[in-house]
Amino acid sequence: LPILTSTGRGSDIMIPMAIPSFGGMIIDVTSYFIVPVLYSWHKETKLKLRKS
Repeated sequence: LPILTSTGRGSDIMIPMAIPSFGGMIIDVTSYFIVPVLYSWHKETKLKLRKS
């Protein structure tokens, strides 16, 4: 994150390289939460359909 806000020497080269890394970290962290929730939601839906 400090690379994205830097204005010093070499920042014009480092910022374009840091943007995809930062985006990848955001996607990675959100996938840790979203994938298990979607999986359990899918399983619960299957179980409810079997009971009825």
